[in-house]
Amino acid sequence: MCRGCFPTRARLLSRGIHCPNVCVMCGTNYEDSIHVLLECPGAMQAWREVNLWEIINRTLRQNYNIDALIFSLLDQLPSMHKELFVTIMWSLWKRRNLKLWQQQNETCMQVVERARHLLDDWRTAQEVRSHKATDNHAQPNSVIHGHVIEWTKLAYGRYKCNIDASFSDSLNMVGIGICIRDDQGEFVMAKTNCFSPLCDVDVGKAIGLHTTLQWVADLHYDHVDFVLDSKSVIERFNSNLVDSSELGCIIQACRQLFDCNFQNSHVEFNRRQANGVTHELARVAPSHASSL
Repeated sequence: MCRGCFPTRARLLSRGIHCPNVCVMCGTNYEDSIHVLLECPGAMQAWREVNLWEIINRTLRQNYNIDALIFSLLDQLPSMHKELFVTIMWSLWKRRNLKLWQQQNETCMQVVERARHLLDDWRTAQEVRSHKATDNHAQPNSVIHGHVIEWTKLAYGRYKCNIDASFSDSLNMVGIGICIRDDQGEFVMAKTNCFSPLCDVDVGKAIGLHTTLQWVADLHYDHVDFVLDSKSVIERFNSNLVDSSELGCIIQACRQLFDCNFQNSHVEFNRRQANGVTHELARVAPSHASSL
C-alpha cells in the first residue's frame, strides 16, 4: 500500500486501466486507499466496533496521505491495537473483493470477527515458533504440536464446555454451538441454538455464554471449565467493572447465573484451533437449532 501498489480503482485508473472510479462498497465516493479502508461508511462502522475510529478520525485531520497516516497511527497505537489495526484493514479489503468478484455482502461484525481470528491464528503461530525454540510447555489444558493446539487431559471429575457463536448475514441470525467433554476427552453432550437478528460479535458470544450457563445449570453440572474464544468477553466476565451497555448487562446476567449455580467452575479463554467442533456446531446452528 505504501509503495503505491494497492489496486484501488483510483490506482488502477492512474495506471491507465479503465474501470469505474466509485467505491465498490458504497457506490458513491471516489475509491482511493483512504476512502476504502478508513472513510467508507462500512469501514467507519468497523473501526467504531473496535473503538479505533476516534484516533483514526483525529489523525485523518492531520495527515491526508495514506503513507503518513498509517505510520502516524502505528506510532500512536499500543502494540495490541497496532496488530488489530492492520488485520482490520486486511479484512475490509477482503470484504471489498468478495463483493466485487463474488457478489457477497458481509456485515461489519463479520469483518471484525475475521480480523480477530486471523490475529489469533498469527499469535498462535508465534507461540508455536517460540515453543519450538524454548521447548517450554503451553498454557494449561492445551499442548502445541506443529501448528495445532491439542486438548490435554483435565483433572479427574472435571468437564470442559466449549462455546462458540457464528454470524449469518444471509439468514440474519446468530448461531450458538456448545460441546461438553469429560476428563478423558470423551463426548458427553452438545447443543445448538440460534437467535435473530444479527448483533455485535461480542454481544453474540456473551449471549452464547449465558445460554450455556443456563443449560449446564439446568443439567445440575459443576466442576466445569467453560471455554470461549473471545478474550474481550472473558476479560469483562472476570472483571468487576460496572458497565451499563448492552454487552455489560449481558455479562452481568452471566455473572449472576454463574455465582448462583456453580461452586467449582471457571470461565476461561481458548483459541478457536482448540474449539473446532464447537465452531462447526455454531456454523450450522441457524439451520439446525436443537439438542444433540
